[in-house]
Amino acid sequence: MCSELSLIVSGCAPGEGLTNFGRQAIADSAVPVRPGVPGKTPFWNKRAWRFIYAPAFDFNKVENAAKYRFTVKSLADGKTYTFEADVPWQPLSRVWTKLAVGQIELEVEALDAKGSVILVCGYKKFSKGAPFNGPYTKRAYSYDQSGRRCLAAVFDQRKIQMWLTQGRPDPNYPLWVHPTKIMGAVVTSMAYYSKVAENPKTKQDALTIARRAGDFLLSLSQPANSPLEYWPPTYWDGVNPGNHPIDVNTIMTNYPASGAMSFLNLYDATGDKKYLKQAKHIADTYVKLQLANGTWYQVLDVRTGTPDVRDIRSGKPAVKSFLLPIGVIGFFDRLKNQYGLDRYEQAREKAFAWIVAGPVRTFDFQAQYEDQSTATAYKNLSHAGATSTAVLLLNEAGGHPEYVQVAEELLRFSEDLFVVWEHNDPVAKPGWFLPGVLEQYTFYTPIDAHNWHLAQAYLKACEVTGKPIYRAKAESLINTLTVAQQYHGGGEIPTHLRRVLPEPNWLNCSVYPAIGMIELDKER
Repeated sequence: MCSELSLIVSGCAPGEGLTNFGRQAIADSAVPVRPGVPGKTPFWNKRAWRFIYAPAFDFNKVENAAKYRFTVKSLADGKTYTFEADVPWQPLSRVWTKLAVGQIELEVEALDAKGSVILVCGYKKFSKGAPFNGPYTKRAYSYDQSGRRCLAAVFDQRKIQMWLTQGRPDPNYPLWVHPTKIMGAVVTSMAYYSKVAENPKTKQDALTIARRAGDFLLSLSQPANSPLEYWPPTYWDGVNPGNHPIDVNTIMTNYPASGAMSFLNLYDATGDKKYLKQAKHIADTYVKLQLANGTWYQVLDVRTGTPDVRDIRSGKPAVKSFLLPIGVIGFFDRLKNQYGLDRYEQAREKAFAWIVAGPVRTFDFQAQYEDQSTATAYKNLSHAGATSTAVLLLNEAGGHPEYVQVAEELLRFSEDLFVVWEHNDPVAKPGWFLPGVLEQYTFYTPIDAHNWHLAQAYLKACEVTGKPIYRAKAESLINTLTVAQQYHGGGEIPTHLRRVLPEPNWLNCSVYPAIGMIELDKER
C-alpha cells in the first residue's frame, strides 16, 4: 500500500550511498523506455541527449555484417565497456548500470563473420542522468501551509488587488497578454481562496476578484456566430507584451478548454448560470470543429477557423500540427461526471482514440505552449503530454488493466528526459532547487508547475499500482516547491526553481500547485 510508512527507508544518505529506492531505481534503469525498432517502433529519442534509462539508437544495418560491437565509454571515470549484438539498435542495458553518471561516448562497429570491422555504423555522445535515490529533501512547510501561504501572497499582490479596486487588469503585468491562461488562473485561484481563506472579508473580496476576472475574460471571448464562437482568446493586446510573442488573430486549441474549466470553477463558487452556459458553448464549438481523425488543429485563425501555420516569433511558415487533446477530454469528462451532460461523450471518445493511436504509439509528445511554435516530429519534446496521458490511462485502468503498463512507460519517458534528481546530473546547473522537472527541450529548466504535474501522476500511479516508489518520487518533487518557496521569502511559490529568478513569476504556475497541495493534505 502507498502509506506514509512505506517511505521509511534504510541505508545511507543519497550522497553517501544507496537507499532502498535507489537500489530499485538503478535496477530499473537497465530497462529501456520504448526502444525503437526500424519499421516497427519509432525512435522517439532522435534529438534527446540525456537519459536515465538505457537508450537504444537508430543506427542502420550494414550489408554483410554478422554482428555489431558496441563500445561504451564513460568520460566521468574513463572506464570502457564492450558487448556484441545482432542489430545496431540494441539497447545499452547490458552495461548501463555499470556506467557512471555523466558524459558517455558510444561507438557501434559492424563486424563480419570473422570478427573484423567492416565500418563504424554509429556514433553518439550523450549524457547519463542520475537515477532516483530518494526520498530527498524534507518539506519546509506542510503542504497545506505552503499552499495557503502562496494563495495569500498572490491575493495581496497589486495585479490581483487591482481587479478589486479598479475592476480591470494591472497594465504593468505583461502576462495578461495570455488572458485565458493567466486570467483563468486568477478566476480559479481566487474562487478557491474564497472557500479556504479564514478572514470573512478576504473570502468576499477573493470571490469578487474571481468574478471580475471571469467577466473580463468573457468579454474577450469570440462572439456568437463567428468561426470560433465563444472561445476565449489565447492572446490579448491590451497591455504591453514585452518580449512575449503574441498573435491576436490566432487561438491555440488547448486553451479554450482551460478557460472553460475556470468558468466552471466560477459557476461552482457563485451559482451564476452564465458561467456554466459559457462553458457549454465552448464545448459545442469544440464538437463543431473536431476533425474526422478525432482531434483538432493546434492553432486556428479566429477570422476563418482554418489552421494557422506561421511561426509565432518570426511569422515564417511553420508546421501544421494536431492538438494533443488531453485538456479537452478532461473538460468533456467534467461536463458529464459533474453536471450530467453526456452529449459530448462521442467527441470525447474520438479524441481518446486519436491519442491511443497516435502519441501513445509514436511517443511524439511535442511541447504545446503559446510562446512556442509548432515543430517537426520529436524536435521539441516535453514531458507534459506524456504525463497527462499517463494520468488519463490510469484513471481508466479499472476497466482496462492493460493501460497500467502503458501509463508506467509514459512516466518513465517523462523521467528519462525531464527529471533531474541530483546535482551530480550532467544537465543540472548551480543554483537549481532539486529534484526538479524540466519543461521542454527548448526551455530545459526546472519549473514549479512541472514538478507538481509529474508528482500528481506519480501519486496516481502509486494509488493504482501500490508501488511505494511512486509516492517517494512524488513527495520528493513536491518538497522541492516548499524549499524554493521558503528560500524566496515563504510567499508565492516561485515559477523557476532557482535561487536567482530570471523573470517575474507566472501566476498559473504558482496557484495550481498551491491549490493541489492544500487538497493533498486534506486527503492524508
